[in-house]
Amino acid sequence: MKVTVFFEAKAGAHVVAQFDEESTYMACLPALEALAKSQGYIVTESLGTEAEKWVVTVFFDREPSRIYGLFDSEELAIAWAESNRDGWDAMVVQQLREAQA
Repeated sequence: MKVTVFFEAKAGAHVVAQFDEESTYMACLPALEALAKSQGYIVTESLGTEAEKWVVTVFFDREPSRIYGLFDSEELAIAWAESNRDGWDAMVVQQLREAQA
């Protein structure tokens, strides 16, 4: 079962990891929780196989880029990006794809 892991705060959530096996995720969870707490976040996750999903990658001038959301359509991702744009230098809306073996 695929597990998508997010770091979440009041301002929103961003994807930080994806695991193909729930057992691997559970083994890594204590470290993820410690890292999230040190950065002011909590860990949340989404279980299962995701169909077509979209994310928004935001680029800042003097900070690392961040990935936000897990949207069901490109339109929803764009609408979220347009309504939450604040101090971004650029952003990209992109579709998540399954890795091919």
